[in-house]
Amino acid sequence: MICPRCGSPNEDSAPECSQCLYKFRQYYGYDDPGMATPLTSARLIKHAAEQSGPQGLVFRIIMLLVALVLLLLLIAPTVRGILS
Repeated sequence: MICPRCGSPNEDSAPECSQCLYKFRQYYGYDDPGMATPLTSARLIKHAAEQSGPQGLVFRIIMLLVALVLLLLLIAPTVRGILS
């Protein structure tokens, strides 16, 4: 089966697209397969982290930058206290 959203090939028995997680109509029995079950943030993050190639690399770089900013925000008050 070809995904109507991203065009990726999937097995006929697949409940959702392996690339974009689009919900297939015949599996869920809904009129709008994209609305079958909403994707949670955790599933979207997991899916993005598992991507290989440029998409996965971009996700990992963004997560690294977020971690660095949070680390700097935690360290900044301590450094200010030591320098004062």
